[in-house]
Formats: sequence, C-alpha cells, structure tokens
Amino acid sequence: MKRTEERLMTKEAIMARYLAIINKPAPPKPKPPTPQEKAQQAWKPSLETVLKTNAHSNQKALERAEREQEEAQRQRQRQREDFIRRAQIANNTAIELGYLQRQWETLSERRWDPTGNWGPQRYTDE
Repeated sequence: MKRTEERLMTKEAIMARYLAIINKPAPPKPKPPTPQEKAQQAWKPSLETVLKTNAHSNQKALERAEREQEEAQRQRQRQREDFIRRAQIANNTAIELGYLQRQWETLSERRWDPTGNWGPQRYTDE
C-alpha cells in the first residue's frame, strides 16, 4: 500500500490488516510416507548402479550392432562373389553357344540338300 492510503485508513482497518497477516494459515504438514513409498525408496537402486547397468547395456547393444554389420558385410561379399561366378558361367556359356552356332552354320553350308529345305539346293556332295 501507498503511504497516503495508510494515513487514510482507520486504526481498526490497520489492526485487521495486521491480524490477517499474522494469522495466516500454516502450511500443511508433509504427509508421512506410505509403506509402498517406503518400499520403493528401500529398493531404489543407487545412481552408481544405474549408470553401470546403462553403460553395460549400451556396450552390449554396440557389440550386437557391430556383429550384425559384420555379418551383413560378409553376406554382401558372398552375394557379390556369387554374382561374379554366375556372370562368368553365363559368359562362358554364351561363348560356347556362339562357337557351336558357327560350327552348325559351317556344317549346314556343306550339307547335302537336294530339295532346298534348309538353304539353296545342292545336288552334289562336296
């Protein structure tokens, strides 16, 4: 309040104000912990224990992730080797089939074909 307002208040108003300030209700007392809360506090792990278990679980997760990554790399390498092997087989087969095709063509040119079913008519045996 401003000083001018205090001068204007009556003595009874001032006393009532002071009594209201003095007779404020007391803050509530803290409730005693229940047995369940006491049990939780008793079984609450220490910070050191929590940190150790967290570090251990993080280490295990990291090791597991590294193992999975190594396995994925090995699998990728096996797939690559398998692809290379299959590509080599396909290339060799194509080469062999091309050679066989050329042989059949040269044989078909020399074939005795009097009717001309497979190409130009050839009446003589070469």
